[in-house]
Amino acid sequence: MSAHRSTSVKRSNEVRVEYVFEPALPAIPVAGFAQLEWELKIGNWEMNRTHWAVKDVDLFPILVEADLVTEDQLRALSTDRQARLGAPPPVAPVPVQPTVFRMPEGVQEPDLVSVMMPFQPAFDGIYQSLQQVCGELGLRCFNANEVWDENEVIQDIFSLIYRSKVVICDFSTRNPNVFYEAGIAHTLGRPVIPIVQNSEHIPFDLRHHRYIEYQNNDQGWEVLRAQIAPRLQTLVQR
Repeated sequence: MSAHRSTSVKRSNEVRVEYVFEPALPAIPVAGFAQLEWELKIGNWEMNRTHWAVKDVDLFPILVEADLVTEDQLRALSTDRQARLGAPPPVAPVPVQPTVFRMPEGVQEPDLVSVMMPFQPAFDGIYQSLQQVCGELGLRCFNANEVWDENEVIQDIFSLIYRSKVVICDFSTRNPNVFYEAGIAHTLGRPVIPIVQNSEHIPFDLRHHRYIEYQNNDQGWEVLRAQIAPRLQTLVQR
């Protein structure tokens, strides 16, 4: 598959799409799109046929994160071509220098998964299920209740998120601490997997992100493990 720019004309109930391939950008293999099923909201049947589909996603940041297109390749395009492709204009990076937290001295650990969830007995089974699936994938799984390296709890949480390859956030019960921790993870650029027992508990600002809805029982935990395993595999392999 190759990057291209397209225009569309709608007349009555018909839409005509015209496109031109962009030779300056690399071809994207089918396997590359397959690993982005989650981000691009691609259903399994969509990978079995050639068709047009409209997706409500910001495409180029997703392709850059997946190493299918580089920022240098986008910057090499003329401003006019970037605008026609819908590529975001290059911006100077904003330095992240928090004042509430101290930046940890460690580095991101490629096998570390952190779980942000309410500290309540009702969530014990869920956390054990996440530990199980992480163990089966050769990953380490921790929540903030298992870390005590600093005098302040929030510093331990920040350090755990900072060191994590992936952060799982359980938004069930609309716990404000989990909302706060998800914001930290997003700011640090850590991929977040949202899970929830009731979709109404997903914050409005995050409704456009895909999430996993589960039931808090043995069968629900089994389904959760089956759904979250391939997502974890995709993220830790990047």
